[in-house]
Amino acid sequence: MTGFEPATTRPPDVYANRTAPHPEIYINILLFDSTCAVTVPIAIADAPHPEIYVNILLFDPTCTLTVPIAIADAPHPEIYVNALFFDSTCAATVPIAIEDAPHPEIYVNILLFDSTCAVTVPIAIADAPHP
Repeated sequence: MTGFEPATTRPPDVYANRTAPHPEIYINILLFDSTCAVTVPIAIADAPHPEIYVNILLFDPTCTLTVPIAIADAPHPEIYVNALFFDSTCAATVPIAIEDAPHPEIYVNILLFDSTCAVTVPIAIADAPHP
């Protein structure tokens, strides 16, 4: 306390909203010379302004990669998907389903170098004003 705070009827902690959910999810998938199947499901409900970052980096793998993202009742979701495939043979799917989440922001960047890949990013948005 400095003595210069304005007079209040309650302590300052009462005014701070420390319980507001704001989930941030960071997923980094790195595969080197692998034969595998990877699935990372993400589901978020009733959490304002979720941020999801998915970074996929594949070097010479033969794999199946699935990262389904489902968001419901979460205003202003932000989704970032970055994928780099180097000399890869793979099937990658990142289905994104958003329902009842106004103002969604979705950013997808995919780069393929000397790869034989099937990459699918289906996006379904329902009841989301200002997509």
